[in-house]
Amino acid sequence: MALVEWADNIAISDDAPEVYWPAQLAAKNLPAEMLARQRHWHALPDGWENMDYPGFLAARRKLMGQVVRDALPPGRARLSLPQLA
Repeated sequence: MALVEWADNIAISDDAPEVYWPAQLAAKNLPAEMLARQRHWHALPDGWENMDYPGFLAARRKLMGQVVRDALPPGRARLSLPQLA
């Protein structure tokens, strides 16, 4: 599930995340646990909405490997992914 759906994306247009994200959170009123899961599975770093794009990409890249690892079923051979600093 994506917090920002297709219709939301059209309404957001060119707004920066620090503008649209608080409004989306208020409109959706997600419980903290669900929001934490969303952030994890979408590899969104803490404070992503206030990052510049290159900083966001660098921080997100580090989280994406963990998302892939977490998506593998237990007992299945693990991928050997490099740890990114």
